[in-house]
Amino acid sequence: VSLRDVERTVQVMLWFYKLIPKLHLDPTGMSLITYSLILSIAVCYRAKLRDRAKFDSYLTSSLVVPLSTITRSSLIQIKIDECQTRIVDLMRIEAHIARNSALTENLFMMFVCIQLKIPLFIVGKPGSSKSLARSIINHSFNEGLCVGGHRI
Repeated sequence: VSLRDVERTVQVMLWFYKLIPKLHLDPTGMSLITYSLILSIAVCYRAKLRDRAKFDSYLTSSLVVPLSTITRSSLIQIKIDECQTRIVDLMRIEAHIARNSALTENLFMMFVCIQLKIPLFIVGKPGSSKSLARSIINHSFNEGLCVGGHRI
């Protein structure tokens, strides 16, 4: 891990720290700082991995997150999915387009990286929603995304 990676992670964390309340995301089960850190790590490191369950389990053992009725690694996945879904819900996606996990993750990563001017390479098999996500992002940014009455 380079110092540039650490700096980027902190930048993304601070951005999420400000965005979470605007999106009315519920950090139940963890502090706002922990939630922001988890989302930042998801963007900067987790998105690159194939075996995310192993990483989630390592991450949960490193974080101080109160236990709840669900396992801590499940809580991390739920919180990441919740934020991804909330951001994708801001975008205008036509009814005939399926909101699968690949499209949702691609839209989420593109949204965050565009907002923070972070370079992003999306690599995947044909049919994994790369071009579709780019089209939706382009259309959404041209229309203007609004959260809480504020244009993003």
